[in-house]
Amino acid sequence: MGDREAKEAVREQFRRSLAMVRNAVESFPTAHWRQTGTFRPAGAALHIAETIEFYISGRSVQSFPWGRRFGVDWEGAPAASLPDKASVEVYLSDVEQQFDRWLENTNVYSPEQTYPWTGSTILERCLYVLRNTQHHLGELSLALKELGKEPPDWH
Repeated sequence: MGDREAKEAVREQFRRSLAMVRNAVESFPTAHWRQTGTFRPAGAALHIAETIEFYISGRSVQSFPWGRRFGVDWEGAPAASLPDKASVEVYLSDVEQQFDRWLENTNVYSPEQTYPWTGSTILERCLYVLRNTQHHLGELSLALKELGKEPPDWH
């Protein structure tokens, strides 16, 4: 598989995953968006977008502007200060576009030098970030089920 084909496969899987995340975000009742029991859907969705943005930034953990978009820490901020659904949906769309532009200008078979814990190539970094996205999508899906709502269709 050449670089172009690998990029298209990665782009398509990210597109599908982010569509499922946006569907999950839309499905949460507003009353449960920021906090449902001990789970914070807004925080998980924010983390998904911010993590993708981080891994395409080329910046270190220390130099990345965590929380920049909304001025909150997705994990530690009070639930009431987490962004609303519409704002997170816009962020997810923005990050998807950023990812597409980054991917277009990246050789996925290049050695991984910035984030070595993700694997030995840029392709492995992409898969690592996709796994993180799916992990948190699973959390969102479970929270929806616990609220009696349907999780996103798998596609």
